Amino acid sequence: MKGSVPDRIKALAYRLFTIADKKKWNDEAFAYNSLVVAWPEIQDKAAQIADEQTELSLFE
Repeated sequence: MKGSVPDRIKALAYRLFTIADKKKWNDEAFAYNSLVVAWPEIQDKAAQIADEQTELSLFE
């Protein structure tokens, strides 16, 4: 599996969504789909937190 860790996590969530959808596991499919859809926002927030932690460490 190639790509960065965040890309692999998103790919895994999409794969799990596909499996759940095919098996008609609606609750699980919804949860994985929600994760895939929210992924860009999650990555943005993680980057923001990392930037804030870097800024704080500069002042210590």
